[in-house]
Amino acid sequence: MKYFIIFIIAHISVLNSAQSLDHLIDSEELSYTIYFKTGFIWVAIGEMNMNTSIDQDLTTIRLTAKTFKKWRSLQEVEFDIKAVYNNVTGFSESYLRRSIENEFYIKDSIEFDQTNLNAIEVIEETGKEPMEYSIQLKDNVVDILSSLNLLRSQINNAELDTQFKSNLFYSRYEYDFAYTVEKIAVQKIRKIGKLDCVVLNTKTIGGRFFNDKSKLQIWMSTDKRSIPYMFETPFKFGKIRAVINQK
Repeated sequence: MKYFIIFIIAHISVLNSAQSLDHLIDSEELSYTIYFKTGFIWVAIGEMNMNTSIDQDLTTIRLTAKTFKKWRSLQEVEFDIKAVYNNVTGFSESYLRRSIENEFYIKDSIEFDQTNLNAIEVIEETGKEPMEYSIQLKDNVVDILSSLNLLRSQINNAELDTQFKSNLFYSRYEYDFAYTVEKIAVQKIRKIGKLDCVVLNTKTIGGRFFNDKSKLQIWMSTDKRSIPYMFETPFKFGKIRAVINQK
């Protein structure tokens, strides 16, 4: 499930230019249930929460996720990310990720110097000495979590086939992504009902469990808040979906 969460967030894209952002809320709490599908059955395997708060020029986003207790004998995952970005420039200030997967621990801490195009990243892993990296950036960047909120400020009233591009920094590297508005559709959201949605898609970048030809899809509300209702991506052994618990 850890890799699903990484890909869910890492593929959300933002426009690559600096900009002033018109924020719609001062704080927000969203909760999701994570489902896994094999064959014809969707099974609830975990939960995910995303909290956003704004303090003057900075926005802080915290995402936590974990598998349900009954599934932990098969796959125990806990995930905690805290990201801070600048509301005026639209670029990341700091990023902190802590995760545990079956007793394997990783801590990834990044401080961004967007003016001088530099990032200092410290990575700690179970059984290894902490490693510090000074990384010269090609351009200003966003982290994988801040990109979601930035996209939400831009997607409203987007036309079909519109692409949102980003320069996204994750784990010592910059990545170019493009997200496409696929359609406007009525979608049935589990336990909520039918809702108008903007559907976006991209291709995953490959990895331990992912096919690089597979497509990640996101269903977002059509109002100004652009709430992410649902995420879904193919998995080598089925599909995984995160569904919002409340509007």
